[in-house]
Amino acid sequence: MSLDTAEPTISDHLGDAYWQVGRRLEAIYQWNKAITAEPEEDLIPEIRKKIANGLPSNDEADANPLAQSPGSDGETLP
Repeated sequence: MSLDTAEPTISDHLGDAYWQVGRRLEAIYQWNKAITAEPEEDLIPEIRKKIANGLPSNDEADANPLAQSPGSDGETLP
């Protein structure tokens, strides 16, 4: 199996990952790469929004990384 880095979905998700770890320039580069790789038409506005604004901050998750983990609401995990 080979990883096709020209695949727009891979570049889009890689950009998301870079953004989350603070690698902003690399994120924008990957999102631009996703656009030039001709993604599905319905994804283009979303990717362009990321290029312009980055990803929204999730202050609750930043403050408490376990806030959205399964079981954090008292639910028992299997």
